[in-house]
Amino acid sequence: MKRSITLLVFALLVGGGYAFGQSASGVNISYGIKAGVNFASTDEKGDEPLDTEFKQRPMVSFHIGGHVDFAFSEAFSLQSGLVLNGKGSRETWSGEDGFDGDEVRWEGSFRESIIYLEIPVNAVYRTGHFFVGAGPYVGYALSGKWKEKYTEDFGDGIVETDEESGKVIFSGESAFRKRPDFGINFLAGYQLIDQWNLGIGYGLGLNNIYRGDGWTTKNRVISVSVGYNF
Repeated sequence: MKRSITLLVFALLVGGGYAFGQSASGVNISYGIKAGVNFASTDEKGDEPLDTEFKQRPMVSFHIGGHVDFAFSEAFSLQSGLVLNGKGSRETWSGEDGFDGDEVRWEGSFRESIIYLEIPVNAVYRTGHFFVGAGPYVGYALSGKWKEKYTEDFGDGIVETDEESGKVIFSGESAFRKRPDFGINFLAGYQLIDQWNLGIGYGLGLNNIYRGDGWTTKNRVISVSVGYNF
């Protein structure tokens, strides 16, 4: 993992050095940072349809990173950088089963959080104080954790609860997630005074991060951020 991070940083530095060389050719180069809140979920599809009482809710996470902006004109630029991006999902389900003539009510919840290191490349168009953009990204999962809770109510005052948690496993026989991720980012925002800006974004994951057969899981992220341009 450390080697992968080193290679990513090296690639960014090489790209930045090349950009400085191009500044004399009329390309305006600037830097920026941003941070904000993520509302993450996953698009899950399997061989069998999900239970009607299965629900997915946004999982709140964060993102923070920096970028280099290569402006070819006042309206158009390309941006690339490094971003730590929190993704994952929060799910609940419930139902009833018959047990010795009685109805047993059961419910459960699952929460998963994964931190990715990503390199986005976005084409950005500006008009006045507004800007919009889109482009691909590639990511690599650094770490993750999960928590699951399961409750059974037998209706006679007996309630059994089981709770488990652990780290997301990316390799080995018990692995259930893949580290690589890639997809498309969409963004829009408003440039404030004093180099500050507000932005919203949507990350559409295209890679199936589920390690196994008969199921696909793809990342979805809505983000709200505050940025500063140097």
